[in-house]
Amino acid sequence: LARNVSEQMILMRSETKLIIHFLKCLETGLLEKKKKVIEVEINKEFCKACSYCVDSCPKECLVMGEELNSTGYNFPVFVNQDDCTGCGACGFLCPDIAIEVYEVL
Repeated sequence: LARNVSEQMILMRSETKLIIHFLKCLETGLLEKKKKVIEVEINKEFCKACSYCVDSCPKECLVMGEELNSTGYNFPVFVNQDDCTGCGACGFLCPDIAIEVYEVL
């Protein structure tokens, strides 16, 4: 019985240390999940204003801008960077390969 009690005390101390460590991590922000930072690069000269990218974005992070490229087409603008999930739908659907989506490390 004495051995079980001492083993239980050691286990309780280990659990207490783990809980204290966890609480310190919470306090200092070490356990906060960092939000991914997504960048969407748009080659405005390749764009022909089909707006597939704008229509495909589930978070409405792209809008058609008013500025024109050298061939006279509007091109999309990345407006809601904080909302972007990085799904890549805009880049996949772009027939002119004018959009690149990547995560900033």
